[in-house]
Amino acid sequence: MGGGASVVVSESDASGFPVLGISLSYYEEFFALCGGKAALKNLSTAEVCEKFVKPATASAQSSFCAWLHAQNHPGVAPAQVFISHAWSFQFLDVVEALTDHFENTPNVVVWFDLFSNNQHTNVSKPFEWWCDVFKSNIAAMQHVVMVLAPWHSPVPLKRAWCLFELYCSASTHCRFEIAMSKFQQGEFLKAIAVNTEQEIKNLFSHIDCAASEATVQSDKVRIFEVVERTVGFDAINSMVFEQLRKWMIHTAEKALHQQRLHAHDPLRVDHDAKTGDLVEENPKNRVIAQVETELALGSLYVNQGKFGEAEPIFVDCLQLAKAELGHDHPCTNAARNNLAVLYDAQGKYDEAEDLLLLVLKLNHLAQEAHDAQRKAQKEARARDTHKHIDLAHSTDQEDHDAFVAQHRLRDERLTTMNNLASVYMSQQKLELALELYQTCYRQRRDSLHELKAATASASATASAAVQVTDAAVAATTASTLDASLVDAAITRSQPASPRAPLVGDEGSAGAITGKSAKLHTAAHHHHQSHGPARASTASTTSTASFAVDETQRLRYEEELFSIMNNLATVHEKLEQYDDAEAMLRQCIQAQRQLLGDDHLDTLMTEANLAGIFFSQGKFADAEPLLIVCLDRRRVLLGDDNPIVLATMQSLAMTLFSQQKYAEAEDLLIPCLEHRKQLLGDTHPQTIDTISTLAMVFNAQGAEKQDEAEVFFVLAYETQRRVAGADHVETLEYMSNLAVFYANIDEKSRSEALARECWSRCVAHLGPEHPLAFNLAETFPFLLEEAAA
Repeated sequence: MGGGASVVVSESDASGFPVLGISLSYYEEFFALCGGKAALKNLSTAEVCEKFVKPATASAQSSFCAWLHAQNHPGVAPAQVFISHAWSFQFLDVVEALTDHFENTPNVVVWFDLFSNNQHTNVSKPFEWWCDVFKSNIAAMQHVVMVLAPWHSPVPLKRAWCLFELYCSASTHCRFEIAMSKFQQGEFLKAIAVNTEQEIKNLFSHIDCAASEATVQSDKVRIFEVVERTVGFDAINSMVFEQLRKWMIHTAEKALHQQRLHAHDPLRVDHDAKTGDLVEENPKNRVIAQVETELALGSLYVNQGKFGEAEPIFVDCLQLAKAELGHDHPCTNAARNNLAVLYDAQGKYDEAEDLLLLVLKLNHLAQEAHDAQRKAQKEARARDTHKHIDLAHSTDQEDHDAFVAQHRLRDERLTTMNNLASVYMSQQKLELALELYQTCYRQRRDSLHELKAATASASATASAAVQVTDAAVAATTASTLDASLVDAAITRSQPASPRAPLVGDEGSAGAITGKSAKLHTAAHHHHQSHGPARASTASTTSTASFAVDETQRLRYEEELFSIMNNLATVHEKLEQYDDAEAMLRQCIQAQRQLLGDDHLDTLMTEANLAGIFFSQGKFADAEPLLIVCLDRRRVLLGDDNPIVLATMQSLAMTLFSQQKYAEAEDLLIPCLEHRKQLLGDTHPQTIDTISTLAMVFNAQGAEKQDEAEVFFVLAYETQRRVAGADHVETLEYMSNLAVFYANIDEKSRSEALARECWSRCVAHLGPEHPLAFNLAETFPFLLEEAAA
């Protein structure tokens, strides 16, 4: 590359900020000037600066932009987009990320410091210049794009000066976006194909701009001071998380579009990695890749509460897998599992249950076939050994394949059982849920110990993560792990028939009862299923020993925590609070060590512990836990995520129970609007929020009486229309409305509703049901009329 003309031009505005940028379409020309892309391969941005940019501009002693501008190059113009990146990144990866990000606007002019800054001057600017001049110029561009890598732990988010650029974007309300190279996109897609939900949780738990560092400590101190004094770290983290969520959806959508577009292209022919022979692409692999992308995209939608977008993806995925892979293929069962999880979230419990029971049936048949195959292999091995045939290599492969197949079948079974238990929890079938969770817990615990044993054969020291998990489980035991508190608690479990919880004003004609008097924390954890990619990646090291993937063991540990969470939730519903609290406290302690304080699984357990406190009337203990959970979840997930909305309602109920009615109302009104948009007007959670708002209005007396009536009526009529007049929750809402009318001296309306509710309750639930008991206590004339 030549030095160019020795012309010095103004490259800055009146404030001293370099305003010129280069069009993305120019970069191909830059590659050519450097001798082609090959000359730039594997070079960092810093190395490109030293090897090409500074020599080219040496005679002019200017920025590259100014150097081009002096030659009247059409690719130079005032910058439109500010690019934030790390100089350690490979230059070609940064350019590729930007080109891909701006594929629809290739002529956009970007401010890339490599080209826009004068690399020959190293004049240190005072911090005030950055806070004033630099920030105002960011504001003038109104568009910031940050290039991130690696996708699972982005380097720029650990750099204080990149944090400052984020601060400038947030404080000036710039459009902020994220870009990544195709390699990073591919790595992301491979990871989420294995376990979408857990990968997202791990990504978000590892990002905290407050942990960023700087080479010069005083720079970090000043940057942190200005951030804390103005927008705050939570606002910046929220901005990053929001864009990451958008990027994940966009990346998966684009990948799926390409797969569908090329689904019927001729099969590729390539060299076999082992033999070197030319082999044709396996058509099933192409289908499996598309199924995995559809499962990942659907799961991303579900994770962000976009149920309407997720359902057609999952339905299409199931149809594709059945048609191309077979009725009982692991990918087909994974599609059923994911669709069932969505149906559970949508309140379509029967459809969810049918899908999951079918998976369990198919899994049982596959297990029988696997066992028969292993028996035949062992019999054949015994015969061949008798004939003195050397079987070392073949038996190794057979044992490895059997190990992988067995773990895949067990993982599929436990995933399905856990999800079925969650459906039963949603239907209040506690005994069925408890039995399934108990089995899941014991089998997953045994799986974890098997993995520990396999690893111990190769290493004398167990990992800290496994030790943490063992401590969490062992701490809940009275004796040994095999006689765990979980097992003992289940043994003690007997379905309770408690009187329905009461919430209302003392001295009133009656108390409002029903679902909304319980705290809802979206407690149960679903387990996603992504087919054969979730099977063990173990490989043979000898005839009897297998090396175990560390990530699989970590997944087992995280699933064990979630199962213990689910069990604790059942115990809470059965009013076995000591057992539930002990499990959750141990989970929190271990999760904080293993996953971190801000990991979504840790926050879930803390929210569930708040639910235990609420159920015992310990509202002051529940409130601070829920405040922290809501704040952190909002940052991580956004305001309209289903988990965030559940936490909002839980906190509102806790405030309501402490007579903090205005604060509860302020949470419930936006919660209701989001739930209507997300779930629809007739979803059980939407109706629940309507009923809760009615109770909050009612508690505020005459000034909110009209609003209370509107919401009591709306909850009752919507539930009746959706579930029928005899459904238990319809009767709960009817009872609430009858009590409300009694409290405002609307005697005729109150008594008419009470009579109908009593009649239906006795006929369909029985006279001993807690709701019938409450009705008889609130309206004594019902028993008198029944006796007469």
